[in-house]
Amino acid sequence: MMKMKFLPVFSFAVLASFTCSAQQAKNFGSAVGTNNLQDFTSIQMRESLVNAIVSNAQKSSSNADLSTIEGSPYYLDTFKKGNLYYKNDLLGSFYLRYNAFQDQMEIKNSDLSEEQFQFLVQSNEIKTVVEGKEIQYFSYVSADGLQGDSYCIKEFTGDTYVLYSNKRKKYSPGKSSTNSLAQSIPAKFIDDVSLFYGLKGDASLVAIPKKKKDFLEIFPSASRTAVKKYIRDKRLRPAKLSDLKSIFIYAERL
Repeated sequence: MMKMKFLPVFSFAVLASFTCSAQQAKNFGSAVGTNNLQDFTSIQMRESLVNAIVSNAQKSSSNADLSTIEGSPYYLDTFKKGNLYYKNDLLGSFYLRYNAFQDQMEIKNSDLSEEQFQFLVQSNEIKTVVEGKEIQYFSYVSADGLQGDSYCIKEFTGDTYVLYSNKRKKYSPGKSSTNSLAQSIPAKFIDDVSLFYGLKGDASLVAIPKKKKDFLEIFPSASRTAVKKYIRDKRLRPAKLSDLKSIFIYAERL
């Protein structure tokens, strides 16, 4: 079985105690100021904030040989340029990559392979936008009623509801053949995608229910009959993201 060494989750309380000194701003990234770029104090504060929400820990180590595992711990293997926000305030542009197996957002100044990446602190007050997709850390309740936390991708936002996808990767250990007739099963990373909804502005999400009756209870009682008919007439499946978005768009109009 593969053993992975994980970095600890850094407490977001560090934000409450950071100071705005040049010593703290260790030149991680070029923080983006407001319209008044001549205000050195403002720039210095942003640089300190960027350093506060980027962990000092470096790339995690592993005693697993990833070359022997089918698939990838990433949905996108390469770093992509994106924006980093704290409480909707733009802090700067960086190169970002989501490790879906470790559930960590990796961040660098450049896309140079020799530059070591670091991890963002996991907090709902921090978000990234990469290739037009908003990624944010949320608490959630799973389909099994279990509570958890993970990075989620915004898929839809309306006047009332929001939809997010949670795209993780699970590790499936391989299995050696017991005889010459049986084939060995290689270790691999497999996709693990969940869909969540929430009320606009909330910091927590709930998994899309699997049962139709439970799904319809998401909506106000006055709208359920119409939503049920819309799903039936259009032959939609709430478990499919494109269909789910269509349902919520329709429900928002009622």
